[in-house]
Amino acid sequence: MSIESAISAFRSRSAAPAAFEAFGEDCAALARRDPLNAGFYVMLGLLARSFTERSEGRPLTAAAAHEAKAHLIEQAERVAPALGLGPEAKLALLNDLAHALAAGR
Repeated sequence: MSIESAISAFRSRSAAPAAFEAFGEDCAALARRDPLNAGFYVMLGLLARSFTERSEGRPLTAAAAHEAKAHLIEQAERVAPALGLGPEAKLALLNDLAHALAAGR
């Protein structure tokens, strides 16, 4: 599995919490297989988990779920081309992902 195939699988799923959980599991598997880029996969998994935690026990509109899914896909698509970049560019993107997580997005 690659980040591109994980994104494709997530894109094909509904915007239900189970889809976010499955994406998080895919990211965990990628982190184990690609230790040099594990930080990216862990951050994407945390972004996916933050959605499921925010939606637990609360009704969620379809629009909000689709918006969260679109945001996560957008972040993941930023990661894919960055995997081959140098350390400074990777660190900048990791910081962006951390800010997105801290903002609750």
